[in-house]
Amino acid sequence: MLRKTIYFLCIVFTFSMCQSQRTKKTVTKRKATTVSKKSTTNKNSTKIVVDTTKTPTSNNNADLVIKPKTSKETKIGEVIYFNEGENKFLKEYEMNVTFRKLLTDSRCPQGTNCFWAGVATAEVEFMGTYTRPMRMNLSTMKDENKGLENFGAFNGYKITLVSVTPHPTAENDFNTMKGKYKIGIKIEKSSEKPNPTTQRGGIESK
Repeated sequence: MLRKTIYFLCIVFTFSMCQSQRTKKTVTKRKATTVSKKSTTNKNSTKIVVDTTKTPTSNNNADLVIKPKTSKETKIGEVIYFNEGENKFLKEYEMNVTFRKLLTDSRCPQGTNCFWAGVATAEVEFMGTYTRPMRMNLSTMKDENKGLENFGAFNGYKITLVSVTPHPTAENDFNTMKGKYKIGIKIEKSSEKPNPTTQRGGIESK
């Protein structure tokens, strides 16, 4: 009887030891799973932080592209440039200006010697808000004997031709540079009251 009791106690003790070891293994597995989850969470949070820091940079670049450029307003008395065939509305003067074409360019080609400096004449059209369009033939020099004027009057303003570019060369003359000319004009308040029916400064009424 005593042997049976001892044998039974050994079996119970062995069973309890096995259960204890199983419990320890389960706890260890749970801890390992918890640690792996925490490391995964940390990795994900790190990725989110990196992505967040990149976002403002892309937004700033987008803002730089979207922002429109502001145009410079023309000041009174400032030289205004026109390409051949170009039209502009000058709000400061309340007039529409068109550089229609260059009529002639007999200026001495660069790098050559001429007995006369020559002249270039531009056809420019002006139209006020409440006036009819008028054309002026403005030249690079003033010569009354040849009917050349470098300025004209329109709508209370004095308009002066100050530059014509490019200058002709031995290779590129007036015929080869047609359509490529650029002029600069200066508009100033005039004390004279122009008569639209007269030919002053190459003005032609329409």
